[in-house]
Amino acid sequence: MRRAACSVAGLVAGAAAVWCARELLERVRISGASMEPALRDGDRVLVSRLVYWLRPPRPGDVGLARVAAVPGGLTVKRVVALCDDGRLVLQGDNLAFSTDSRHFGPVPRHAVLGRVWFRYWPPDRRGRL
Repeated sequence: MRRAACSVAGLVAGAAAVWCARELLERVRISGASMEPALRDGDRVLVSRLVYWLRPPRPGDVGLARVAAVPGGLTVKRVVALCDDGRLVLQGDNLAFSTDSRHFGPVPRHAVLGRVWFRYWPPDRRGRL
């Protein structure tokens, strides 16, 4: 009986770990040149959703945002300013190739879903951002 309780506890712990990983981390493939040189087309990154539960986005952060005006609805941009009313100004690092707050305006704080914090692909560019 004791062995069965341990295996059930192990399954519950494993399921909780998988749920946490899926809810708190998101894998994203960068598409386009808007964030060059920091992020290039084809780079793959991890986005932490947890960090913005603990603190608000700060200027300089690279975030994943939900923006209706962007094809596909999701975009990776740098937070460049905080408006007095709580909205965020987002901008690509490569201004010539970026659709950002200059086009769609500041976004609500809740539109920024998480902070891009680690590039895992390609291997030669792996590391924290």
